[in-house]
Amino acid sequence: MSDRRNTLDAAARLSVTMAATAVVAAVLLLPSSSWWACLALIPLTIARVAYLGAVRAALAYGECVCTAFDLHRFDMLTALHVPLPGTPEAERALNRQLCSAWRQGTLTTTPYDHPQRLDGRDRPPHGAA
Repeated sequence: MSDRRNTLDAAARLSVTMAATAVVAAVLLLPSSSWWACLALIPLTIARVAYLGAVRAALAYGECVCTAFDLHRFDMLTALHVPLPGTPEAERALNRQLCSAWRQGTLTTTPYDHPQRLDGRDRPPHGAA
């Protein structure tokens, strides 16, 4: 996943850098009105190719994020101390409720599910010893 993110970052940076270089080259070389002004097309072409690479890298990264989320969504719910849903419909309803809480700050009605400690006793409240 980090390789795909690094590829996306590199392609996006190269695209922006080459586009800026093409603009600067055009501004500096156009007053000469000679064939030197055509040199501004080189970084512009590189910027276009890098942009297309960044779009493909973004698609690959998005696919990787979706896969990681699909594989670890129940680990996330366990870490949030939320009871695991029993059906796909219950999972979708829980996801809508959690997304609404994170995105808009709405209150959730989902109860917490705190597992017992290894010694069989209940966990103390947060902050208690």
